Amino acid sequence: MLPVKAKTIGTCRGTRALALTPMLLLMVGCASEGPLRPPSLRLPAAVRGLTAQRAGGNVDLAWSNPTRTTDGVSLTGKHGAGDLAAEICRGETLPPTTCGPIAKIPVIAGTPGTFHDPLPAALVAGPDRALHYRIRVVNGEGKGAASADVLTVAGEAPAPVRGLTASPVAGGIALRWQPGATPQDRTLLRVTRGDAPAVAFRSKPGAPTPLASAPGERPAATTLMAVEPGPRDPAGAIDAGGHAGVEQHYIVYRSRSTRIGDADLTVNSEASTVTVAASALAPPPAPPLGLEALANTLGAPSIDLVWQASAEPGVEGYLVFRAEETGAPTQLTATPVRGFSYSDTTARPAVDYRYSVAGVSLDGRAGAHSPEIHATIPKP
Repeated sequence: MLPVKAKTIGTCRGTRALALTPMLLLMVGCASEGPLRPPSLRLPAAVRGLTAQRAGGNVDLAWSNPTRTTDGVSLTGKHGAGDLAAEICRGETLPPTTCGPIAKIPVIAGTPGTFHDPLPAALVAGPDRALHYRIRVVNGEGKGAASADVLTVAGEAPAPVRGLTASPVAGGIALRWQPGATPQDRTLLRVTRGDAPAVAFRSKPGAPTPLASAPGERPAATTLMAVEPGPRDPAGAIDAGGHAGVEQHYIVYRSRSTRIGDADLTVNSEASTVTVAASALAPPPAPPLGLEALANTLGAPSIDLVWQASAEPGVEGYLVFRAEETGAPTQLTATPVRGFSYSDTTARPAVDYRYSVAGVSLDGRAGAHSPEIHATIPKP
């Protein structure tokens, strides 16, 4: 058998291909690394979830910063794009491509971004009109590509709520404010209370009426009071979900809906805030009404009292008081009466008695006495 000779005919990144002669050709191959990938331009991708909320003379922007470049390279890795910054443009119109930023703020890849923009006087006056914002994140060299746009409202905002107060009452927390004086004040009113179940109020003649949430609906993190636009500002409402003995923070603002092009937008007034201290207590119950007395001479003599049930919630019961002629009242009942009547079997004939009744709150505080009435058991 003839000896086999080999010679090198080419290379493949460190691996030789050999030609075997004269009778056998043997190729020793190598794996391909595929097409070469061009180096990253390190241009950050667009921000996500951009929103704009107009409140009074300010606009608050919020968004999520990108985590990758436009060609998919991580912005948080060692080959990132350097120190990032967000360029923010604002205008009633914006060019389709580049714009002159009103601000440039440092941002971090993958984190939430925010920007508070106090508007110039020209943008908070006049009728509702479009106000555009654009955000572009740029790399450490000041270069960027993708941007995101959002629309909000320029023009006059609703008037803020004035004279806001909040205090515990038997039915929850009573909110009061000065009624709006102009048609623009009579916009939708919204009330939020920190991390409370959702409760809606709608303005009706008399006291505002709580509306229950939809069955099976998971309570929201705010309390909502909606007062429809109209000729009358109710100047207050009861938050039935509020409780005495707990610190509660309320935010109240007016909100006007407007349509610009195909977009339904809102512009809010500046927010008014008030805090109810944990030490604040609801006032004790109001005096019961309709107290009447009847001398009962059937069987053992007594003076029978009846009164009307209190309309307000949170009443534990009633205390009955009696005074003789010009003397001071003394309490007849050691504990609150749960009903609406009481029989005084200790009354003596021919003595002029004065009776009154007071409501007692759930925490044991007695309210003011009802007007006194006189009663006497006749002599036998």
